[in-house]
Amino acid sequence: MQAIEFKTTIHNGIVTIPTQYSHTWEGKIIRVIVLEEDNTENIPTPPQNNDSLFSRLREIKISAPADFSENIDAYLNGEKNV
Repeated sequence: MQAIEFKTTIHNGIVTIPTQYSHTWEGKIIRVIVLEEDNTENIPTPPQNNDSLFSRLREIKISAPADFSENIDAYLNGEKNV
């Protein structure tokens, strides 16, 4: 399967293929999938961090009682009050 992606506006139910692609697809049976363009202006971009996953995980700080690792089952079962 060959695919292209482009943005266009539908007018009166007609999807116009850009001229740079139209000669390639002329006369062929095609599958059209229509996706509404999202407003990506409000979507925050992820931080561009080149650190490795493990170096970022090391930065996570966990606050717990001193005996948490020894008594984790008791804490999970509610036998110890946090």
